[in-house]
Amino acid sequence: MVFQRILIVAIILTIISLIALYINGLDLISINFIESESDFLFKNIQDNYLISVLIFIFIYIVTVSLSIPGASLLSVLGGFFFTSIPATIYIVISATIGATVVFLLSNFLLRFFSDMAKPDLINRFQLGFKENEFSYLLVLRLLPVFPFFLINIVSGLLNIRIVIFILATFLGIIPGTFVYAFFGSNLSSLLELGDEFNLNSILMNTQIVLSLLALAFLVILPVFVKFLKKNGYLKVPLP
Repeated sequence: MVFQRILIVAIILTIISLIALYINGLDLISINFIESESDFLFKNIQDNYLISVLIFIFIYIVTVSLSIPGASLLSVLGGFFFTSIPATIYIVISATIGATVVFLLSNFLLRFFSDMAKPDLINRFQLGFKENEFSYLLVLRLLPVFPFFLINIVSGLLNIRIVIFILATFLGIIPGTFVYAFFGSNLSSLLELGDEFNLNSILMNTQIVLSLLALAFLVILPVFVKFLKKNGYLKVPLP
């Protein structure tokens, strides 16, 4: 009986995760499905909490390791199912492990292509890493200007020390991860609005407003950083 429950939770979490990975946009995920099955999911997750967490972590590690688009949506779902702070912990650990797998793989490939000329983009990254590996990588993680997988690959190709890579990645992705998880944890409040879903009802809920503002800030941040760089206001040597 316990095994059947665990299997059901695993299958449902996997299906929802795959939907999140391959469909662009949270609005295209079946909100009605999540709403109708949320009680069942929450009950089974609580009954098999450790297994559910391990399943989620495994899915997240695989997603990051294979550089599959959709990790942000998985972070939102993590917040929805596990609440913001626990989800942030699970996601940061998972993303760091997955990123390290990509880092080690690209670092391993470096041995076979060390004599090849590096693309211009990698050379520009190298200039930043020369100044201070940890600080530069931390900034790259805090400012989501470049794709997560690209930083993993470039760091491996430039032979950054693995301890620095793990620590800077772990610390650097905490703020952004929390924003997505916090937004996900408030999805249930949005679903509970039902027919009363409108601008006024949203503005009356402080948690929802804060999560939406934080998410909007995270989305706008890369554009703002590029604007600062283009106009010479940013001193960090971003490529």
